[in-house]
Amino acid sequence: MTRRNNCHLELIVWNKADILIANELKVDRVELVVNLEQGGLTPKRKVIKELTKLATIPVHVMLRLKNSDFYYNENEFNKLLKELNYIKKTKATGIVFGSLTLDDKINEDQLKQIIKHKGNLELTYHRAVDVTSKYLQSIKTLSEYLEINYVLTSGAYNLALDGLDNLIKASDIINNKIIVGSGLSLQNLDHFNNLKNIYGFHFGSSIRIEQELDKDLNKSEIKLIKEKLTN
Repeated sequence: MTRRNNCHLELIVWNKADILIANELKVDRVELVVNLEQGGLTPKRKVIKELTKLATIPVHVMLRLKNSDFYYNENEFNKLLKELNYIKKTKATGIVFGSLTLDDKINEDQLKQIIKHKGNLELTYHRAVDVTSKYLQSIKTLSEYLEINYVLTSGAYNLALDGLDNLIKASDIINNKIIVGSGLSLQNLDHFNNLKNIYGFHFGSSIRIEQELDKDLNKSEIKLIKEKLTN
């Protein structure tokens, strides 16, 4: 098996400088967050409006209001829905969402509500799936929702490289929707050559200067990753 060509490239971004570089390099898509050191949260509304308007590439906005866990009580979930309703009014392409039940399964009731209210926004289910009690069963559950466009996952491990076996199985269950993320870099990308039927790869700190979160995006590194993914 070999990785299919033309895998899509997603970058994590959070400011104007990031968006301008992503525009310039014509990356396939970006995930817009704030507080990446906390796993990525929903930016302020003003930031969402400004940066989605500035972008010339698809922007998927993180829909997550707390970093402690992926459980949302009724009040917390209602706040999420209010943010979703605002995001629909912007030029965002999609949202990135995930929530769990208290026994660490996909919260299908909340997922159905997100689907009901998301309008034309694309839906990426994020790495909440990686901490479910039964990872592959959760992937199967997500595969039953045609409204889910993508699943961002590391294969149930902290680092995607450690979850490679699970990622191979997951990509067989939910073809061409898997976005692989967590710990990816130009240096380890070749380890995923046996991964097929995926949509793309998701990069965070490794594509920043000196791999530091407070530094700008590293244009030369991103160009090399783009070249590797398309050849």
